[in-house]
Amino acid sequence: MALDRINTTKYLNDKQQAQRSAREQLKFILANSEKLLRAKNGKKYLTVAVSFAQCKDELTSKQCSYVDVIYEATMGAAGYDSFKATYKPNTKTFLRYGKQSK
Repeated sequence: MALDRINTTKYLNDKQQAQRSAREQLKFILANSEKLLRAKNGKKYLTVAVSFAQCKDELTSKQCSYVDVIYEATMGAAGYDSFKATYKPNTKTFLRYGKQSK
């Protein structure tokens, strides 16, 4: 590999790509708004998506993350594969009082 192709930036910041992908996800969400309304809390998600789409400023990182949550809810309501985070630890693997709980 040539030495001139090595990234010399210490910290890679790709905010422009995150903004573009969030905007494209918002377009998809608004185009499939009837599917989003079938999802749990779909009306709230659609209201937020419309307000984010009307915003002319750059979205913050938390807003981009929330757009991704709305996008996954839309995909799930449309019947496609989607990701939903569950933060429930597996209690069967934890030790309790020196014994493994079953």
